[in-house]
Amino acid sequence: MVTILSVALVALVVPFAARTPDYAQQYNDLKSKLNAQVASASAAAAEARNQLAAKGADLELAQKQVTDLSEQLGLSETANAENIAKLASAEATGARATAAMEVSARTIESKNTQIAKQGEQIQKGIADLGELQAQIADLTRTVLSLRADSRRLSDNYERIQEENKALTQQLSEAKAEIDNVTKKYLALGGDVDKLKDGNIGPVPTIRGSVVKIDQVSDGLTFVQLNVGSRDQVKEGMEFTVYRGDSFVGKVQVASVDTAECVGRLTLGGGIQEGDAVRAGGR
Repeated sequence: MVTILSVALVALVVPFAARTPDYAQQYNDLKSKLNAQVASASAAAAEARNQLAAKGADLELAQKQVTDLSEQLGLSETANAENIAKLASAEATGARATAAMEVSARTIESKNTQIAKQGEQIQKGIADLGELQAQIADLTRTVLSLRADSRRLSDNYERIQEENKALTQQLSEAKAEIDNVTKKYLALGGDVDKLKDGNIGPVPTIRGSVVKIDQVSDGLTFVQLNVGSRDQVKEGMEFTVYRGDSFVGKVQVASVDTAECVGRLTLGGGIQEGDAVRAGGR
């Protein structure tokens, strides 16, 4: 385009210079300048074409980059849409989780309240258990004491059974002896009426002492005396217990042996071994 303009300008200037002889030198100078300008313009045009070609290559590269970026943008938009959907799903899940956490928090609070109440009940149960254990200990001691009393009573019962057997034998012997004495008494001319009344003579005074004490329980005490059937002691007879001139108690005979008897304390207390006993006349 510059070349065309230069040629057109030369075509206009040359006729004018030919018609004007005074401007010949100016024409030559102007022509030289124009040629120089044309050469410079051609170089500039070539440089511009080179730059244009380079810019075209840059443009193609940029277009390719734009295409790639557009594709990436499309992929990014798709991924963004998926991420938005995932985000929405996550937000919904978070909302549900928040609601569930609130429910769980209320449930935990309710459980904590229940646990606190159960803790109070457990503490009360522990206190009640302590009382029950104390009661069980008392009952255990009572049971052990009752077992000991039962063993003592059992031993005494066996002893009394044995004594009863012996007393039964002694009673049989005594009856036989009474029958023999009665026969002898009657054979000697004794009074039958006095014998029936049992008034065959004065009631003897029986004296002895306490040789053994067995306290079975608070309300039951057995006392062994050193007098028996040979001293005319009979079952049911009552002895008065003395210590010096002081009254101590009364013992009712339950079983009688030949040289000793066993009775039950019916009155008083504090009997000791060696205390004196007396029954019958004074």
